[in-house]
Amino acid sequence: MSISRPNKPDSSPCRGICSHNVGGDVCTGCGRTVAEVRDWNQYSSEKKIEVKQACRLRLGLPATQE
Repeated sequence: MSISRPNKPDSSPCRGICSHNVGGDVCTGCGRTVAEVRDWNQYSSEKKIEVKQACRLRLGLPATQE
């Protein structure tokens, strides 16, 4: 969880408040898809950073430079 390592660029974006709407594919807490949550530990650091950027955009937040 990123709660323990919030400043590490490839840390999980999980906020510990997982919530998927019925029929929805995106967590309203972190912005990851079900597949991204499932596959997170298999991703390279570069892929994790890429996914985190996509999550921010899905949640309507500005992309960051990490």
